Amino acid sequence: MSDLESFGNSGSDAPPATLEDERERAGGTAFYNIVTILFLLLTILSVAFIALIYLNPGAPFNPFPPQAALPTPTLFVIPSATPTEEGEQLPPTTEPTVEQPTVSVLTATEVVAGGTPVPEETTEATPPGGETQATPASVATALPGTPTLALFPFAIQDGTPEFTQNSEENGGCEFMGLVGQVFDLTGQPVDGIAVVAKGENFETLYLTQFSTAYGPGSYQIELNTAPIEAEFEVQLWSVAGQALSDTYVVRTRETCEENLIFVNFVQNREFEF
Repeated sequence: MSDLESFGNSGSDAPPATLEDERERAGGTAFYNIVTILFLLLTILSVAFIALIYLNPGAPFNPFPPQAALPTPTLFVIPSATPTEEGEQLPPTTEPTVEQPTVSVLTATEVVAGGTPVPEETTEATPPGGETQATPASVATALPGTPTLALFPFAIQDGTPEFTQNSEENGGCEFMGLVGQVFDLTGQPVDGIAVVAKGENFETLYLTQFSTAYGPGSYQIELNTAPIEAEFEVQLWSVAGQALSDTYVVRTRETCEENLIFVNFVQNREFEF
């Protein structure tokens, strides 16, 4: 065998590459090139996206926007009651001492025949821990040299109650009642004052007014249809519901000669009606 033939037979036994093989090899290479280019473009876009978010974290396309910063709380320093510096002293704290005033407790004044008021004995309210002492009911506590101001602006008139016989024109012995007038500081009768009378299972009110029998500022209250021996309370009130006098107890008598009882009231200090 000649050398030329030996050279021709020295190659591999694989068949020679055809045109189709070359085309398939070129197509595979192009596919890989395209994939590489796509990954390169995605990498560039990712880097650009991250760079934009880094430069502008508040961008609307940021999937993880930063949270708004919470406001910083203001610190208030509360002053302490304890001195903070050496030598600093706070003024001493003292509680004011309130003196409990002595209060006179007034009770009803009993009125007996002849018009002499007999004050009942009552106890005087004192501060806690103090002693109680009996004082007349109608006497108010006052400082020495200070004029005593009456508790109520009206009081029963001296000389009343006055027991008389009721006239036949007014019912005679078939009527027992209280009558009288109310006078101001100048001695003038006062209309529109409420006179309240109370007894056992009995209570009535009468406003002072003019009457032909007793004149202006007068009242007439029927207590019973016959003279009886009993006790009745009488007191003045304003139409606004304010007590204007102490409560006085009148003891009636079981006689037709004393079945009409006059009880007048007089003003004893300034008062706004």
